[in-house]
Amino acid sequence: MGVDSHCSQTECNETGECLYGNHDRYTCEHWQTTEIAAEESSTEHDTQVAPWHSDALSKLDINLVSVQRRPHVIALVGPHNAGKTTYLAAIHLLCLREPVLKDFSFAGSLTLRGWQRIIESMQYPRDKNLPPSYPPHTPNSNERVPGLLHYTLRTNEDEGLQEILLTDAPGEWFTSWACNPDESMYPGAVWTIRNADAYLFFVDSDALAGDEPGVARSTIESMAMRLAEERNEKPVGIVWSKSDVKIDGVIEQQVETILSRELPDATSFRMSVRPQKGNDPEMMVESLKDTLEFATTKQPVAIDFQTDCPTGNPEDRFLSYRGNGHV
Repeated sequence: MGVDSHCSQTECNETGECLYGNHDRYTCEHWQTTEIAAEESSTEHDTQVAPWHSDALSKLDINLVSVQRRPHVIALVGPHNAGKTTYLAAIHLLCLREPVLKDFSFAGSLTLRGWQRIIESMQYPRDKNLPPSYPPHTPNSNERVPGLLHYTLRTNEDEGLQEILLTDAPGEWFTSWACNPDESMYPGAVWTIRNADAYLFFVDSDALAGDEPGVARSTIESMAMRLAEERNEKPVGIVWSKSDVKIDGVIEQQVETILSRELPDATSFRMSVRPQKGNDPEMMVESLKDTLEFATTKQPVAIDFQTDCPTGNPEDRFLSYRGNGHV
């Protein structure tokens, strides 16, 4: 017997993306699996489903990465259309071309198909009627965990391995979470913030220069305030995406004031997929490398051994005893 698996929704089959936001296809109600006779099967191999599917990882797949070591989770935070998925696509395209991190080399990935899905719209050659474009919008869903894209990196010094997970979550999660951090309503956003080791906070320059800059500024402020409350002193990189777009000086100054107030220790980066006039295109590459270098660098953890126990208690002579008959 063989097994034929496919999605019953024509739109999903055409785009290759689940329109309902399911990262695990086998849990989707529209994913159909039927048995076919042996003579109709295209293969004689065992058709048992493998635990590794090469798509973006879901909650059920995290154990594949964490079984040997805790992965380093990088959370991409920002509103809808801020450039988070485009950033991921640009990172992977750069990884295909050259080493990205100076202290690490690529050693593998469990999500090669997931990476391919987000870069295929940006690659040449494309159909003449379908030129290269930005990656499709990450669909909004009620998942408890965002899509997780994986790299295994090998350190150049001691050849140890480090697991990296980058989140690919819809911006709608964070817009709603910033106003109401209730875990029961926005579990995916809460999981992302709690489990991240570093954050890349995306500021959409195009939205700030658009027709509603006040709304965009308020969204950034609410997210920055919420992130400041929840990040637990973990590093934050502020990514000014689409930085080739000119923002009104007053609006830009207001946003910078908000960010410096809420995230005073954050590191800022300017990034655009379009080379600015008079700038070397390689500056875009350096910006990508700088942000990933920042996000993958493990920060030292300060451990405070101080306690609130009093050094003496005059009302309890036993606790006040210091030896040699001294109290």
